[in-house]
Amino acid sequence: MTYHDGLRATFQQTEAGWRQQYGAPSTVVPIAIIRKPVSDSSTDIETEITNTANTVQASFDLAKGPLWRVVYFELERPAETERRLLIICHHLLIDGISWRILLEDLQLLYTQLSQTGEAQLPFKTLPSRDWVNQLETLDKSSELGYWQAITNESRPPFPMDFPDGTNTMALANTVSVCLPETDTQQLLQQVPAAYNIHIDDLLLTALGLTLTPWAGNTLRIDM
Repeated sequence: MTYHDGLRATFQQTEAGWRQQYGAPSTVVPIAIIRKPVSDSSTDIETEITNTANTVQASFDLAKGPLWRVVYFELERPAETERRLLIICHHLLIDGISWRILLEDLQLLYTQLSQTGEAQLPFKTLPSRDWVNQLETLDKSSELGYWQAITNESRPPFPMDFPDGTNTMALANTVSVCLPETDTQQLLQQVPAAYNIHIDDLLLTALGLTLTPWAGNTLRIDM
């Protein structure tokens, strides 16, 4: 919690909206240890872990924190003891990219401790609070008015075949299309390299070009 500031974040709902704040650094790890006998069935083990994960996730308090927990399992099977480590973190603190960073740090610490008995992480990178402050500085730049005008511009809703129809998941359809290997290679490698863009930019552009004629106006995608 000292190395990764984001793990100390909590969220308060105020009159002005939600406010994020960071608690003081702490060396206390919110860990629980579960030791209990289970059958030799893998289904029973997964059920135990799933039920525990659901219970822990339901206990998160956005205002009090911490919004992450660690659970260590020692599940005693007839033949051996099954050991698992469960790490649960609220989605407000971590995403797919953040998970990779956190797990890489944990792997490094585990390797160091198992080999030398000592653990040392690299120098701390830019704290999240400083990153937010830099974003606020950018918000005050000359580009702010341009992006605010785009955001505030009203857009008509998408056309619908049945405006008064029932909008339920039960009526949803899924259309799956598979690209051939040559097209996939062009999409993932050749086109991004030719235009110096990421695959995300390419897919968003394709989505806009596809939907704009149908919608009858320029498409704006809010991320």
